[in-house]
Amino acid sequence: MDHPTSYYKDLLAGFIRDEITAEQAEVLWSFIEQHPDRYKEMLDDPAIQQLSAQQAQASGLTVSEQADTRIREQVLAHTGLEMGAGKAFPLRRWVWAAAAVLLIGATTLITVLRNRTAHLPATITQGAGNIAAPQVSKARVTLASGQVIALDSLSSGLLAQQGSIRLVKLAAGQVAYQSASGETFREMQYNTLTNPRGSKVVDMQLSDGSRIWLNAGSSITYPVAFAGNERKVVLKGEGYFEVAKDAARQFIVAANGVNTMVLGTHFNVHSYEEQTKVTLLEGLVKVARQGQVDNGIAIRPGQQVLAGGAGQLQVTGNIDPAAVMAWKNGVFNFDGMNVRQAMAELERWYDIDVAYEEGVQDVKVFGEIDRNLALGGVLEILGNAGFHYRLEAGRKLVLMK
Repeated sequence: MDHPTSYYKDLLAGFIRDEITAEQAEVLWSFIEQHPDRYKEMLDDPAIQQLSAQQAQASGLTVSEQADTRIREQVLAHTGLEMGAGKAFPLRRWVWAAAAVLLIGATTLITVLRNRTAHLPATITQGAGNIAAPQVSKARVTLASGQVIALDSLSSGLLAQQGSIRLVKLAAGQVAYQSASGETFREMQYNTLTNPRGSKVVDMQLSDGSRIWLNAGSSITYPVAFAGNERKVVLKGEGYFEVAKDAARQFIVAANGVNTMVLGTHFNVHSYEEQTKVTLLEGLVKVARQGQVDNGIAIRPGQQVLAGGAGQLQVTGNIDPAAVMAWKNGVFNFDGMNVRQAMAELERWYDIDVAYEEGVQDVKVFGEIDRNLALGGVLEILGNAGFHYRLEAGRKLVLMK
């Protein structure tokens, strides 16, 4: 059904204000594909231009005619909306939104099909730029005794014996703690699993049967065997948890001054920066600042709690679980991230350091990139999206204005 232009103008205005639903997004994207001329006219409407400028100003950005023209050309090339184009580029469902805002100078688009084969750009030498994506896990376990076990250097089988608890590496690479049923543990011993930068995701099963996936640049400290009336672990970085049900003992994840408390459920905790984000995929969790359990917030699947600094806990609904779990599933999902947040993910995955020249704007980016690409392929994508950069010795990537 074709609506008057005013209807689609309202949808675009709603998108700029981040107020439309996924279903409305589909309608707008269909309109963009079928009526590029009407869409371009709509973008020139003074009300849309004013709204765009207001949003840009609120983000601390400057919208100039020169930048707007360059961005229009880039996005039109990506989307196939230029005159004479046969059809639109096969974007993922959500990427149309980036194109809409890009055309009015407020953000930047990275659009990549997951199976795309990328080639090194001519400006990067094969040796300097083609840093491979992690092929193995470089994780290590530090035992209570201080002994460090590097998991990638050992084949499957027994790794360590701590009392009656066996630490084993399974054939698929998973690390697991195994104990005889019915045992009583009077003194808790703690181990730490560390997954450094430049390492594949590591999968571990605790002695209670709970499973944890640990992202690169993360660590988790946990008891060899749980005792008492709670099961508590301490996370730094990012982990996905599938907690074994135990009605008598809640499971607690402590991360950056925030406790996530469950009895048995699936959730993700992201705590690299000052902010901690807890996203629930299944079941029920309660999130509270440490020492403030009575003021905790219970959330439902599809909701996320954001805890930043010493401020209040904030709940957001309608979270896309695929975007949250992209790291575990082999994808960078930059949907709505700022450039610095996206670069932080690249730093952890490729074990590089990113620096910024003066004047580089922290704009938003949208898109997906396969995490199996070598760094050179990712840099080619960044170049195609309008970023300027140079790669220096010592694995240092510098973004330029």
